[in-house]
Amino acid sequence: GGAGAPRFNINYTTPGGASGFSFVGGCSNGTLVDIGNGWSRVTFDTCSAAQSFPPIPVGSTITSAVLIVDEPGTYTLDNIQVNGLYADKPGAAGPLPECE
Repeated sequence: GGAGAPRFNINYTTPGGASGFSFVGGCSNGTLVDIGNGWSRVTFDTCSAAQSFPPIPVGSTITSAVLIVDEPGTYTLDNIQVNGLYADKPGAAGPLPECE
């Protein structure tokens, strides 16, 4: 894929109550770490102008996150993590992401 996919479109509410929207990601914009067996961990700093546009204000509450894949290619995503909790395979036990 290219720089824009996969990515997340994030809606949030600022500490002051205003609604906001940011584009987060594009795997080539993230911080990439090879974790072996053909897998890489890609992380995004939502406060960084290089990885989130516009940056999400500190203290905001994420109200929705939508995964967007709109570029040709093959993508394998697993264990999407938000604030230390992750979304695992369907039916797997464990906590789901909560953003506050």
